[in-house]
Amino acid sequence: MSKNEVEKNIEELARVHEAARSGRRRLEAELASMEGEIKAAIAAGDGVALSQLGRRKRELPFLIGEASALEHKHFSDELAARRRIPVAHIPGAEAALEEARRRLVERQAEHEQEIAALQSEVVKAQQEVARLYGESGALSDTLGRSRARFKEELARLNS
Repeated sequence: MSKNEVEKNIEELARVHEAARSGRRRLEAELASMEGEIKAAIAAGDGVALSQLGRRKRELPFLIGEASALEHKHFSDELAARRRIPVAHIPGAEAALEEARRRLVERQAEHEQEIAALQSEVVKAQQEVARLYGESGALSDTLGRSRARFKEELARLNS
């Protein structure tokens, strides 16, 4: 059934449900108004009308019960039809969820590898900086010793 057909089916079920609800409400309204009609028939002395009203008053609770059951059935049918729409989408949504989770795990693994590689680069860079400081320090020491020897030699030559 296409989406359009499903929507039309739901609309039809909603109309049927609303018609059943309206029918039940008319019966309830009729029952509610009967007291006044019965009093009017008694006051008018109309035995035939009183007999018909009494029969109808005894019949109405049963009819209201039937109308309520019918309304409930149509409401249940409408809800069941409406429920089929999201239920039909669940497999696709679950598949999308699983795909998203799979991609997340994959990307996390890639990022962990990238982070491990970057951490290795950082360690190597730190080692290179330390080596260069050490080399610079050693050269400074050598330069300092060389200058000191030069000064000593100059001093010895000048003495």
